[in-house]
Amino acid sequence: MTTYIITRHPATVQYLQEVLNVSACVITHADDSFFSGLTPEDEVIGILPAPLMAQVCSRTKKPFGHFEISLPPDLRGKELSLEDLKKLQPRIVRYVVALAT
Repeated sequence: MTTYIITRHPATVQYLQEVLNVSACVITHADDSFFSGLTPEDEVIGILPAPLMAQVCSRTKKPFGHFEISLPPDLRGKELSLEDLKKLQPRIVRYVVALAT
């Protein structure tokens, strides 16, 4: 089993590794080869749009661990530090996402 963190934000990786004690391979950009290589043993945590979450859930047969944060308007669009994240107390929320047909 491999756990993956998908995000382009360094502080998010730090938070997951240091605060939530997640040990994982870090992926900054998920492409088709990443998704096609996922197996049911893998776990994926991070920040992805819903269509890509659905690909993860389809491949792994597990919920996607979404890094969820309530971001005030004045912080939107800014790169946050580890200290910023600690103050905002993000969490991992598991979602099962599927394409409706």
